[in-house]
Amino acid sequence: MLNRQEFLEQLRSIVSCENWPIALEAWKHCRDTNCLAFALGLDIPDPDYHHFFGGFGNISGSQAKFVGDRIPSSLVAEVFVDTCHTIGLNCRPISSPDHASSTEYVIGLFGVYPSVDNYRSNFQETYYSYDFHLVRRNLDGSWVHKPGWGTDQKPEKVEWKCLQLEYPDRPQYFAISKPN
Repeated sequence: MLNRQEFLEQLRSIVSCENWPIALEAWKHCRDTNCLAFALGLDIPDPDYHHFFGGFGNISGSQAKFVGDRIPSSLVAEVFVDTCHTIGLNCRPISSPDHASSTEYVIGLFGVYPSVDNYRSNFQETYYSYDFHLVRRNLDGSWVHKPGWGTDQKPEKVEWKCLQLEYPDRPQYFAISKPN
């Protein structure tokens, strides 16, 4: 099993490759990756059973910032930018996909949605788990995503109108690119 530093070095290595982000047709690790890994082009299995990809902010070590049932969008944006910087990507919040340059990928981030974690909660204390979903707009303008964990959950193109039905809240947008 990789330690945290080794895992981060592997993620940075993937980002620095010429073929980053890997095309959806070439994605290999469906069982052990999720929408976060796919949106960031990180086709590497999570070595600790969904630890790094499963928790929003675990890559950057910012997961501990999420507490309670109200998560400010500014905190979500801060953690996502930190996550991108941790793996070696340029990232900036944008108000619309139209504000990205022709060399930047756009990430649409739905969530982070808190829900009561009934497994860990008890009469004295309430614990939350936080769900999210990310989609990526490729440089050709197509939107792609990975619907979740599991062998049958392969990355796919997605129509924006379908996403709006499943996620009625407006997403936060980010422009990401490799450093020059």
